[in-house]
Amino acid sequence: DVLREIIDPNYRPYGPVTIAEETLPVQGSPAQIEFKFRTHKKIVLTEDEHGRVDFKSLNLIENVKSGQILAVKTPPGDGIPGRLVNGKETLARPGTDIKMPIGRNIYLAANNTQIRASMDGHVLLIGGKVNVENTLIIPGNVDYSTGSIYFLGSVIVKGDVLDEFQVEATGDVFVHGCVGKCFISAGGSIAIGEGVKGKDIARLFAGQNVIAKYLEHATVEAKEDVRILEEILHSKIEAGNRVTLEGKRRGVIIGGLTRAGDEVTVKELGCAAGVKTMVEVGGSPRTRQELSALQNIYQQEINIYEQLELNIAHLKKQKNTGKLSLEGDMKLQRLLWKHKKLTTRMERYTNQKEFLETRIKRAEPGVINVSGCLYPSVTVTTKIAAMLIKEPYHAVSLGFNGVGVEICPFGAYKEPIGVAE
Repeated sequence: DVLREIIDPNYRPYGPVTIAEETLPVQGSPAQIEFKFRTHKKIVLTEDEHGRVDFKSLNLIENVKSGQILAVKTPPGDGIPGRLVNGKETLARPGTDIKMPIGRNIYLAANNTQIRASMDGHVLLIGGKVNVENTLIIPGNVDYSTGSIYFLGSVIVKGDVLDEFQVEATGDVFVHGCVGKCFISAGGSIAIGEGVKGKDIARLFAGQNVIAKYLEHATVEAKEDVRILEEILHSKIEAGNRVTLEGKRRGVIIGGLTRAGDEVTVKELGCAAGVKTMVEVGGSPRTRQELSALQNIYQQEINIYEQLELNIAHLKKQKNTGKLSLEGDMKLQRLLWKHKKLTTRMERYTNQKEFLETRIKRAEPGVINVSGCLYPSVTVTTKIAAMLIKEPYHAVSLGFNGVGVEICPFGAYKEPIGVAE
């Protein structure tokens, strides 16, 4: 029709005329997975009538039946083909496919588009994979009557975990009572109804969250959050995301070192007695741990280096005056060789240190929220900036302002634009 119109002698065009037009192909939609269970469980910390963490309110366990659908995959779309100006069809790229997150005790169904439970249990998303776990229930304490517990699944302890015993599980670990100087490891979360009296020996490692009434003299590492009702005393805490103290009565951190990737929120930080307390936010806790260990090694090497230089200078002075014996000259050669090796090693440490510091600089800065009192003798670190608190503050938030630590009214800290390099 357009060509007939153009060849008409009376045709007068008023602008460009489209004779043929290419239609571009449209790529197909990407594959999607819809989970049929709660992948992000909202945790509500409350106390029961005995003052312990109320397990019923934690909302962590979601039981499923064998054969139950846990996830459904929508395959990638084929896309819409295009067409060239000569009418020839052009193929569209299909959408991006994704692998099914297959974990333990599940199977694929419906032409590999469904994940179903292969057993009764409770469902967990661990490491991005769907798992259905067995549950082992210990009716009393973990002690000499049970021995240490190593279980492929989740463990519920109705009593306490006594000193020197271990509980290791691929799923969650729930302890209704207290935990002593022992080791607990969970692929999921660790929840403790009372608390941990660690005596500087207890170690807890969780692939997700650690929840307890209190922590005393313990080492705790959680890839997600550490959530405590009352207090953290003289402990080493590392959380990939947040450390939160949310009890109605207390909510205090005193002593030790607390690290969080994103946020630390407390009612009180430190104490009137001036106990040394350190809190660090911004950057991965694991990166900060590596940097701290490297700095300690580096300082030891510097001490050795300085002593080497003194010894070498003394022997060289003797040699220049002709007073150095053959044995002394051999010692000088050995020291010079050690000096060369140590210099190379220190250069390597310096490069590693700069690499780790750069990772922390490029991380989100994080924030420390104190709704009550921030006491003196607390050292706060945000990203690479540190500040020793020398006077009390009330209801403040602390964060990195691009240069150093900024103290703001509680809840008022905002990350400066472009602060993450």
